[in-house]
Amino acid sequence: YLNAYVRPLYAYMRAQSCDGESDADGTPKPRANLGEAAVNYDDWNEVFWTPQAIRGVLTRDGRAIIRFPASDRWAALGAADWAASLRAAKRFQEVHSWHGCLAGFARVAVYHVAAFYGCMMVGHHLAHTQAWTRPDGTAVLYSGLFL
Repeated sequence: YLNAYVRPLYAYMRAQSCDGESDADGTPKPRANLGEAAVNYDDWNEVFWTPQAIRGVLTRDGRAIIRFPASDRWAALGAADWAASLRAAKRFQEVHSWHGCLAGFARVAVYHVAAFYGCMMVGHHLAHTQAWTRPDGTAVLYSGLFL
């Protein structure tokens, strides 16, 4: 199972993410820039997610795995040409930009502004009604809101 099915998948993934050089201990060096054409997790997931993508999984001789009889598909999967299959299935182009950082910063900034606004409203209400001087326990309630 491992040699026939898993090892070809890992070999293709390593070829996509490593440049072929190794460290002194034999560990492959990752590429500095994978680029948009590299196969990523979304592409692997999409190959096995939809029936249309499964139809695109091809053997080394160009036949679609789905065309095999149901009893022979598992055996045919060991002869899959992952480079050709994933080339046809790749739809997601990964783009790196500053937009992700800006979106994350905006989200955090909105939360901080909302929290600041809430604290100011409670503080204004306390100052306006002088609730901390009442003996009915509202001071405990309002001090809990500040925590």
